[in-house]
Amino acid sequence: MLQRAGVAAFPTLGNKDIATDPHLRERGFLVDLDHPEVGVRTYAGVPWTMSVTPCKLRRVSPCLGQDTDEVLSRLLGYTPEHLEDLRKAEIIA
Repeated sequence: MLQRAGVAAFPTLGNKDIATDPHLRERGFLVDLDHPEVGVRTYAGVPWTMSVTPCKLRRVSPCLGQDTDEVLSRLLGYTPEHLEDLRKAEIIA
Protein backbone atom coordinates (compact mmCIF):
# COMPACT_ATOMS: atom_id res chain seq x y z
CA MET A 1 0.00 0.00 0.00
CA LEU A 2 2.85 2.38 0.79
CA GLN A 3 4.53 1.79 -2.55
CA ARG A 4 1.25 2.37 -4.38
CA ALA A 5 1.01 5.70 -2.54
CA GLY A 6 4.51 6.66 -3.74
CA VAL A 7 6.31 5.94 -0.47
CA ALA A 8 9.59 4.04 -0.70
CA ALA A 9 8.93 0.94 1.38
CA PHE A 10 10.14 -2.63 1.79
CA PRO A 11 8.51 -5.47 3.68
CA THR A 12 9.79 -6.54 7.08
CA LEU A 13 11.81 -9.71 6.52
CA GLY A 14 13.25 -12.37 8.79
CA ASN A 15 16.85 -13.57 8.51
CA LYS A 16 16.01 -16.43 6.14
CA ASP A 17 13.94 -14.13 3.93
CA ILE A 18 16.78 -11.60 3.74
CA ALA A 19 19.42 -14.25 2.99
CA THR A 20 17.41 -15.60 0.06
CA ASP A 21 15.98 -12.37 -1.35
CA PRO A 22 16.76 -12.19 -5.09
CA HIS A 23 16.51 -8.38 -5.19
CA LEU A 24 19.10 -7.95 -2.42
CA ARG A 25 21.42 -10.39 -4.19
CA GLU A 26 21.01 -8.60 -7.52
CA ARG A 27 21.80 -5.23 -5.89
CA GLY A 28 25.02 -6.69 -4.46
CA PHE A 29 23.95 -6.54 -0.82
CA LEU A 30 24.23 -10.31 -0.42
CA VAL A 31 27.65 -11.66 -1.31
CA ASP A 32 29.14 -15.13 -1.12
CA LEU A 33 32.64 -15.31 0.35
CA ASP A 34 34.84 -18.32 1.01
CA HIS A 35 35.91 -18.60 4.65
CA PRO A 36 38.91 -20.87 5.34
CA GLU A 37 37.19 -22.67 8.23
CA VAL A 38 33.51 -22.85 7.24
CA GLY A 39 33.58 -22.63 3.45
CA VAL A 40 31.39 -20.45 1.27
CA ARG A 41 28.81 -18.45 3.19
CA THR A 42 26.44 -15.64 2.30
CA TYR A 43 27.26 -12.35 4.01
CA ALA A 44 25.31 -9.13 4.26
CA GLY A 45 27.27 -6.45 2.47
CA VAL A 46 27.15 -2.68 2.57
CA PRO A 47 23.51 -1.52 2.34
CA TRP A 48 24.26 1.51 0.15
CA THR A 49 26.11 2.29 -3.07
CA MET A 50 28.30 5.25 -3.89
CA SER A 51 29.20 6.51 -7.35
CA VAL A 52 32.90 7.29 -6.73
CA THR A 53 33.90 5.06 -3.82
CA PRO A 54 32.94 1.40 -4.22
CA CYS A 55 31.48 -0.06 -1.04
CA LYS A 56 31.95 -3.80 -0.82
CA LEU A 57 33.14 -6.52 1.48
CA ARG A 58 36.82 -7.18 0.88
CA ARG A 59 37.38 -10.25 3.02
CA VAL A 60 35.79 -12.57 5.52
CA SER A 61 36.28 -12.13 9.24
CA PRO A 62 39.69 -13.36 10.39
CA CYS A 63 40.21 -16.68 12.10
CA LEU A 64 41.28 -16.73 15.74
CA GLY A 65 44.87 -15.50 15.94
CA GLN A 66 45.16 -14.80 12.22
CA ASP A 67 46.39 -11.23 12.70
CA THR A 68 48.20 -11.67 16.03
CA ASP A 69 51.74 -11.49 14.64
CA GLU A 70 51.00 -8.43 12.51
CA VAL A 71 49.34 -6.52 15.34
CA LEU A 72 51.96 -7.34 17.95
CA SER A 73 54.95 -6.79 15.68
CA ARG A 74 53.95 -3.92 13.41
CA LEU A 75 51.84 -1.95 15.85
CA LEU A 76 53.50 -2.79 19.16
CA GLY A 77 57.06 -3.55 18.06
CA TYR A 78 57.30 -7.16 19.31
CA THR A 79 60.19 -9.13 17.79
CA PRO A 80 59.80 -12.62 16.29
CA GLU A 81 61.73 -13.96 19.28
CA HIS A 82 59.31 -12.32 21.71
CA LEU A 83 56.33 -13.75 19.81
CA GLU A 84 57.90 -17.22 19.98
CA ASP A 85 58.43 -16.85 23.75
CA LEU A 86 54.78 -15.85 24.15
CA ARG A 87 53.70 -18.91 22.18
CA LYS A 88 55.89 -21.25 24.26
CA ALA A 89 54.37 -19.78 27.42
CA GLU A 90 50.89 -20.33 25.83
CA ILE A 91 50.07 -16.65 26.19
CA ILE A 92 49.21 -16.39 22.47
CA ALA A 93 48.28 -19.08 19.98
